Amino acid sequence: MKLIHPEYTFQIEFQEGIVQRLIVESPSVMSELIVDLRKQMEGREGKWILSHNGEILKIHDNCEIIVNIFDLDINQRNMLNALYDQMSSEINDTELLIDWRETNSKLECILNRAIDSVGYDVTYGELDLKSFFKALDLKFRSNEEGYAEFLLEYLQLMSEVLGINIFILVNLSSFLEIKEIAYLYEQTFYRKYHLLLLDAQDVCVKKEVERKIIIDKDYCVIDSSMG
Repeated sequence: MKLIHPEYTFQIEFQEGIVQRLIVESPSVMSELIVDLRKQMEGREGKWILSHNGEILKIHDNCEIIVNIFDLDINQRNMLNALYDQMSSEINDTELLIDWRETNSKLECILNRAIDSVGYDVTYGELDLKSFFKALDLKFRSNEEGYAEFLLEYLQLMSEVLGINIFILVNLSSFLEIKEIAYLYEQTFYRKYHLLLLDAQDVCVKKEVERKIIIDKDYCVIDSSMG
C-alpha cells in the first residue's frame, strides 16, 4: 500500500519489516498534515491518498492515527459495535440461538410476573442481542500494564476487531523510551502491522529497519531511500 500527499513529493510505501518515518520540522506543516489525516479518519474529505495496486482506498477503513497514547480507549463506540456484531453472529449462526431464545422467553415470563405483581399498566419492547450486551456492559478488558504494552494491546484489538493494519503514531518518542519503541517495532513486525511515525524531531531508534523522509523548514523533501 502507498500513502501520498499531493502537495509534497514523498511517497510512503508500506512494506513488511520496515517502519516508515516522516519528520516534519515546521510546526504549521505538521499541524496541517495531522488535521487533514484526522478529518479523513472521520470519513470527511482530505488531501491524503491511500492506494493499493492502483486502487484508491478509504483511509478511515484502513488506518488509525494516534496523537495521544494516554487517551486510547479500547472500548470506543466503533470497537464495541464491532464486538456486538461478532457476538450476535456467533449466537445467531450457531446452536447458541436455541439457548438465546429459551433465555429470552424465560426473561419475558419473569418480567410479566413482576408486572402483574406491581399492578401498573406498562409496556416493553423486544430484548435483542445488542440491547442485552449493552445492559450487561459487555466490553473489552485490559490486561496490560505500562504504556507500551497498552499501546500494543490497542493496536491488536484495532487489527483483529476492525481489520486496521496501518497505524500512524504522532511524536511517539516524546512519550516512550527508545527501548520501548524498539520493542514496539519488533512486535508490530511479528504481527504484520504497518507503522508510520510522524515526528517533529529526528530520533533514530533502529536505523536498519527505518525508512526516513524529512520535510524541512524550507518545505524541501529529503528521502533517505533516494540517492
